[in-house]
Amino acid sequence: MIGLLTIELPLLNYLLLIGRIYLRACRRNKELPSIRGFKSKVKVKYETEKYICTKSNNLDVFRKKWTIKILAVVQ
Repeated sequence: MIGLLTIELPLLNYLLLIGRIYLRACRRNKELPSIRGFKSKVKVKYETEKYICTKSNNLDVFRKKWTIKILAVVQ
């Protein structure tokens, strides 16, 4: 699964991308993937982007990217 092109869900596509990168890293390191490991990778990305946006005074961009748009799924 590469991403969803028919629905406007950038956060879901970003999480899928992080998941693919995590799975490749697990395969390369010959370790079993886990939900805990995936959550850890997502948390690192979240905290890093939050720090960068805070320092550059762009928290609106950060919130827009990391907000789940429930209405897009319902429609």
